[in-house]
Amino acid sequence: MRARRLRPSPSLVISVIALIMAATGTAAALSQHKAASTAGPVVGKSAVGGVCNPNSAAFTNCVTLTMNLPHSGRVLLVADGAWYGDANAANGQCHVVTAGSQVGLAPNPGQELGTHTDGVHEGGFAITGVTPVLAAGKRTFRLSCLEATPDFALGSEDLSAVLLN
Repeated sequence: MRARRLRPSPSLVISVIALIMAATGTAAALSQHKAASTAGPVVGKSAVGGVCNPNSAAFTNCVTLTMNLPHSGRVLLVADGAWYGDANAANGQCHVVTAGSQVGLAPNPGQELGTHTDGVHEGGFAITGVTPVLAAGKRTFRLSCLEATPDFALGSEDLSAVLLN
């Protein structure tokens, strides 16, 4: 009787390759590849304001933040604050400004009822925005607010800036 030589079937070959790939993973082929580095040093700064009491319909500067940008790029700005009113209707508006341009939306915090009538039970607001590309150098960012109806005031404000790469 003649001995029959067995050869592996194509499905067995594919199965063995799949088993090896599952056991070692596909990352083995990319072990020598170096990813492009887009990360640079993180540059950020924060400023805190105190009581800000705008007394007119003109914007009053509540927080100023000056930051030196080591390279050009966009800047993420985050501002928040706590407001209160001494009357039933107390409304205002706040915005973040750099180089004369508003960044992000301008919320209109306020009340029609005497809910936040003291500095203990304050209401809150937040503003976020990203600037267009700014050139390297010294930049100033401001959180400014105005009083739309009497007795609108802010108990505390914060402004933070982070240079994006």
